Amino acid sequence: YMGVMTGHTSGVDGGNFSPSGSMIATYSTGDDKNIRLWNSTSGTELAVMTGHTSGVIDCRFSPDGSKVVSCSWDKSVRLWDCTSGKELAIVNGHTSWANGCTFSPDGSKVMSFSADQSIRLWDSTNLTELAVLTGHTAYVAGCSFSPDGSKLVSCSGDASVRIWNSTSGMELAVLTGHTGGVNGCSFSPDGKYILSCSADNTARLWEISAVPSFVDPWNAFEVSARESIFPHFQALTPPAFGWYWWVSPSC
Repeated sequence: YMGVMTGHTSGVDGGNFSPSGSMIATYSTGDDKNIRLWNSTSGTELAVMTGHTSGVIDCRFSPDGSKVVSCSWDKSVRLWDCTSGKELAIVNGHTSWANGCTFSPDGSKVMSFSADQSIRLWDSTNLTELAVLTGHTAYVAGCSFSPDGSKLVSCSGDASVRIWNSTSGMELAVLTGHTGGVNGCSFSPDGKYILSCSADNTARLWEISAVPSFVDPWNAFEVSARESIFPHFQALTPPAFGWYWWVSPSC
């Protein structure tokens, strides 16, 4: 290893590099309650972001690396300045803890998702609320922006995957098929596919056949947890709305 960064007073549960790679932000979900910024070359502590009243669940850098957004068991979402370490804004819109947060690809919005079954969009300047996305009937376990920032994909303990317009907050599609809670979801780099991973022991790949109208049917296949480790997908299970044949290149 290159070095040890010490300062947290309880377990360090996560961390991220800044977009330039020059800084690292770490956080603790325990009694520490802080976010710490470090120089990624020297390991020197640059700032301690203090304000959350309970453990920090997630934190992310803005695309330009000037800010950090964080969320916590205390139900708040907070915005921080990376130069001074000072808190820039705080909101308490969620009625339960926020499971995650991030910036939009262009840095203009902040998104947070929560155990309160909602996703919220905020202006990244002062955390003014822009939209509340509701529809899930259980905790929201994951949410991601599309590469161009125009859409969001979310997943939930209700076993559904949902697509949203990130400007209006309108629900565009509900993808059903998983038989257990969905733990994670993301867009492919080209924005044409969505991957979802579930407690039902499957991962599903969804092809967006019409963007942005979502008029055409969605096609999907599922890969069992065991099969997904192979370099080619060798067994497909047909979803409710028919087969979608896929030939995988070598991994």
